[in-house]
Amino acid sequence: MRNKYYSVKAASSGAALSKRSKETRMKLSSSFKELVSAKGYETVDISMIAKCSGINRQSFYYHFAGKEALALYILDTDARKLDEKIRDSLIGWDAVVTVCRFFYGDRNFYRMIVNSRNFVSAYSRIHYLIFPLIKKAIGEVLDLPEESDSCTLASDMLVATIIRWIAKESPPDPSSFLLNYKRQLLYLSEEYIIKFGNSGILQTQ
Repeated sequence: MRNKYYSVKAASSGAALSKRSKETRMKLSSSFKELVSAKGYETVDISMIAKCSGINRQSFYYHFAGKEALALYILDTDARKLDEKIRDSLIGWDAVVTVCRFFYGDRNFYRMIVNSRNFVSAYSRIHYLIFPLIKKAIGEVLDLPEESDSCTLASDMLVATIIRWIAKESPPDPSSFLLNYKRQLLYLSEEYIIKFGNSGILQTQ
């Protein structure tokens, strides 16, 4: 029996896999990314993935319930790679920059995934996977407790902005994107102070 995302054989991301199974998944993932980047998520089917990867359909279904299962597996795998890249070596804004560069490196694939009409869970899945990384980084940048409402709000806003950025047809490079993001934050902060800072609107009624 298959669950919503993976077949029994595909199981969870933490399950032990044989060397052969890992190689098969790598081939399927690489081929799927290549195809989606070039043709779009809706256009790609299992036959195309099988032909591109050199792996037959039976083997595909041994590992995954369908192409959405493969897509979710790729998102989870990329998130783990990103976490490993950041963990214990990058803090604060450097971690944010690394997240953006990671997605920019696969921008065509992620643009197709996020904008897909048939893969509606892509946005929420990406948000779910990178939110903890961004929240930790924002907490370090702003010297805020990660569990605070302020840190959650700031992190949620940045994650949503990152996903919208990478969904664009021709997104600016990460440095330009982040510079503009900080400028917009500064502008909004100044406007809030001008409009609400001394008006008493934010006081408890």
